[in-house]
Amino acid sequence: MVSLYLLLSAFTVGLSPKPLHHSPRTNHLQISESRTYNLSGTMFYTTSYQGGAARSVEFPNPVPLGNFTLNVIRIDKDGALPRVVTRVTSDEKGNFSINLSPNIYGFAGVADSLMVGQYLPAIVQSGDIAEYFTSSWEISTGGVIDLRTMAVQGITLTQHNQTTCGICP
Repeated sequence: MVSLYLLLSAFTVGLSPKPLHHSPRTNHLQISESRTYNLSGTMFYTTSYQGGAARSVEFPNPVPLGNFTLNVIRIDKDGALPRVVTRVTSDEKGNFSINLSPNIYGFAGVADSLMVGQYLPAIVQSGDIAEYFTSSWEISTGGVIDLRTMAVQGITLTQHNQTTCGICP
C-alpha cells in the first residue's frame, strides 16, 4: 500500500523542480525547500570633517567601499536577537551579491555585538572633546531586507564617517 502511495505521490508532484525525499518515519514524500533569492547592491562610504582646517581627504559624496566585509544577519521575529548566517565582501568597486534562503535580513559589522532590532552595523563613536569620531550606516531600503518572496537587487549601503573638532574655531 505504501509503495502505491509513493508511486501516485511521485506521479502527482513529479514535475516539481524541488527535490523529493521519502520520510521513513511518516511514510510520506517531503519536498525539500532549496529556493534562494539574490541580494545584491553596492557599498559606499563618505568622510567629512567639521571644525578647524579641513582635512586633506574628504568624500562628502559617496565613494565605492571596495573589499569590505559585513556579516549578513537573519532577523527571525520581534524581540529575538538577529543571527549571523554568513558574510559578504564587496569587490574593488563596492559591488556585492549573495544568494540567501527566503527570510528577512540585515547587516552587521564583523566585530559587532548583535542587538534586538538591529539591521545595520552598529554606530561607532570614539574620541574626546578635542576630536570626536562617529561612524554610522544607511541603507537604501530604509529598513530590513525582505527576501521572503523575491530577490532584492540594487540596494546601497553607505558608511558615513564624521570627525568633529570640539575645540576648533
